[in-house]
Amino acid sequence: MQVYKIVPFSVAILLVTVLFAGVMIAPAAAQSAPLAITSVDPTNNTVNVPVTKTINVTFNEAVQQGTNYSNIELKRGAIKVNTTISIAGDTLTIKSNATLAYNTSYTAFIPKDGAKNGTATATSDFTSHFTTVAAPNNGSTLNVTANAKSNVVSASVTKQPTQLALTASNTAPAVNQSVTFKATLTPVGGSPISEPITVWHYIGTSGTKYTDASGYSTLTFATNWTTPGVRTYYASFAGDSAYQASTSSAVTINVTTPLSGNPTQLTLTASNTTPAVNQSVTFNATLSSSETALPSESVTIYHLLNGVRYNDTTANTGTTGQITVTTSFGSPGTRSYYASFAGGGPYQASTSSVLTINVDAQTNVTLTASNTAPAVNQSVTFTATLSWWNPATGKWVAVTTSGEPIQIWHTLNGVRYNDTTINTNSSGTATFTQKWTSAGTRSYYATFAGDTSYNVSTSAVVTISVH
Repeated sequence: MQVYKIVPFSVAILLVTVLFAGVMIAPAAAQSAPLAITSVDPTNNTVNVPVTKTINVTFNEAVQQGTNYSNIELKRGAIKVNTTISIAGDTLTIKSNATLAYNTSYTAFIPKDGAKNGTATATSDFTSHFTTVAAPNNGSTLNVTANAKSNVVSASVTKQPTQLALTASNTAPAVNQSVTFKATLTPVGGSPISEPITVWHYIGTSGTKYTDASGYSTLTFATNWTTPGVRTYYASFAGDSAYQASTSSAVTINVTTPLSGNPTQLTLTASNTTPAVNQSVTFNATLSSSETALPSESVTIYHLLNGVRYNDTTANTGTTGQITVTTSFGSPGTRSYYASFAGGGPYQASTSSVLTINVDAQTNVTLTASNTAPAVNQSVTFTATLSWWNPATGKWVAVTTSGEPIQIWHTLNGVRYNDTTINTNSSGTATFTQKWTSAGTRSYYATFAGDTSYNVSTSAVVTISVH
C-alpha cells in the first residue's frame, strides 16, 4: 500500500512515506552547515585601539568550546598574552588579563576547531590584527607657541612611576625541584600593565648576571636547578616613553641537596617591618619539626641589603626552639631578612620565608638657582639636593642611592607648570637649566614623591624675577 500526504505548497514541504512490507524509508538527514565568523571588534588592521579593549568575535550561530579551544590566543609579536577566553551565545570574547601596551601590534588567533555548533566547525583558522593607541603624556608638556602665558622654552613629559613584584612558589627547593616565579608590573596606584619584563639572577648575591625569562605584564615561568647553592633573583623593567623603570626586591633561592632525616620548619617574625632609622626591631626565629620545638640547635638570622649578605646573629635555640635578636638600622633602605638552620643529626636543613623590612627616613629637598634675577633669554641653572635626617648625628645626610626622581616645577599667575623630573646622582643632587622669553615673577619648587625608604618632601620656594 502507498500513502501520500501533501501539505500546503506555501509551506514548501513535501512529505512522502512509502511502506513496503512494513519497512519505512525516511529522507536522509541534512548536513550541518560550517560555522562562519560574521564580525570582529576591533576589525582587522584597526589602529588606535584602546589599551583596555576586549576582542569580540561573532559567529553566524551560537557556539560552544571546540576541541582546540585551549589554543585560542592573543599575541604581541611572538609572545603569548595572558588572556581570559569566554563564550556567550554567538560571541567569543578574548580579554587580556592586563592592560595592553601602547602603540603595539597584536594578533588574535582562533583555530578552525576552536569553537563549534554541534559537529559544525569553521573551515579554516581565523586571524585578526590591530594596533593600540600611542601612549599619552602622563605629565605636562609645555609649548611656548600654544601657551603664551608660560613663556617657557623647554619642557618635558613626567613619566608615570612603576613597581615590580617578584614572588617564588618555594625559596628553599631541593636540587631538581621545580619553582614557579611570578613577576607583576603595575603603575604606582594602578592596575597591571603589559610592558616587557625580564627576570634574572646571580649565583650568590653578585657577579655574573643570568637571564631566565622575558615577557609582558604578569610573567610566570618555572625552572629548576641541578646543583645546590644560593641564587638571588630580580625582575626588571627598563621603562619607556610613558613609564619609569623599576626593579623588584630580591628573592633569594637557596637550592639544597635532599637530606635524609626529619624535615624542619623555620619561622621568622619582626616586631616592626617599617621602622624609622635607629628604631629598634626585635626578630624571633622558631625552629620545629612536625610541630615540635627543637631546642639546642644552631640557627642564624641574616639579611640582604643591596645584594650583600649580613649575618645578624647565630645562636642555639632555647627550650621553645627560639632565638631572638634586637637591632636597629643606621640608614634607610629595604632589607630582606631570613632565618636558616644548616641541619644535622636526625634533622634536615631549612630556611624561613623572606621577611622584608622597609627602613624609612625623613627627607629634605633644597632648591637653589644660579641667578634669581635673570634677564629675558638668560639661562639659569637649578640645583635640587635630596637629604635624609640621621638621628644618630643630628644632621641631614645626602641620599647617595642615585636614581631618586625629583620634580622641578613652578607657578606663574596662579597656574602650575611641571618643568622636568630628573633623577639624583650619587651625591643626591639633580640639576636643570631653564630660560624664559618674557619678564615676570615665577615661584619655583622641587618635590620628592617618596618611596619605601624615604618620605615625601618639598623644598622652600625660590622666586625667579625675570626682567
